[in-house]
Amino acid sequence: MGTLGRPGERSASFVRAQHLLYVEGPRGLLRLSLDGQGFREVLRPGYRVLDVSSDGLTLVVTDPAHRLFIGDADGREMRHLPALQERLVDAAIAPDGKRVAAIRSADPALPELLRKEGDEVFLIEVATLGVQTFPAIRGEVPARVFWSRDGSGIFLTGADLRGQWLWPASGARQVMDGPPPLESLRDRPPLRTQASCPETGARLVSGDEGLDLLSPEADPRRLVPISGRARGPRDLEPTVSQAFFAPGCAYAVFVHDDQVGVVELESGRIGWLTSGWRAFLAP
Repeated sequence: MGTLGRPGERSASFVRAQHLLYVEGPRGLLRLSLDGQGFREVLRPGYRVLDVSSDGLTLVVTDPAHRLFIGDADGREMRHLPALQERLVDAAIAPDGKRVAAIRSADPALPELLRKEGDEVFLIEVATLGVQTFPAIRGEVPARVFWSRDGSGIFLTGADLRGQWLWPASGARQVMDGPPPLESLRDRPPLRTQASCPETGARLVSGDEGLDLLSPEADPRRLVPISGRARGPRDLEPTVSQAFFAPGCAYAVFVHDDQVGVVELESGRIGWLTSGWRAFLAP
């Protein structure tokens, strides 16, 4: 995969921020602060986080069997929802943290001619796991589900860029053409990557030689240099698979060669946090 062009620091003790970071990797789901302290194993390997509540207290999780679990942020109480069977496609938690919207695929155990695809939506009460089902109106399964920022609507979207609003209060639906209205949707922390700094307009851009900082009023600067990257004819994996700013944009988190690191923008100091292939900041 290649190596960093300079050794960096093997800890992140230089970080002066206490933002919480989740990391998915070979040890499962880990939680730690950006300076590498407060390390905690939350979920065992195989689980994947789909959403985190806005207060950071509730996780919506799936496993290799495509089951849905709702639990606390420490992973001590993970409750399974049987209604989705083993067919979960996606799930998202409401802005107030009280409900989860989920979608599922057709039953793979049925012969192909008998499978019934659909866009039915399951609305789950977090406190009780009570389920309300909204019947399908189309013969296709959406790929993603989101809540509106005010919690009044659920937005379903698929690979064809056609979307659909569902209004739980009335059960009404509105099919739309075009991309999802991102400004109206609640951010889902595992999917959100802040590759541009809202305060300065600076951007993080990665390539085979490392991670660069592009600023509107300064020359491009290499934050994380990488050497030894030799691609084969079918090697399409990115050298830096993920990079995003921490709040305040003093630090950037990146993933290289299944290792999660943090870099201080001003000094260029690099610290390694843990092994992992996906990272995201807690709300």
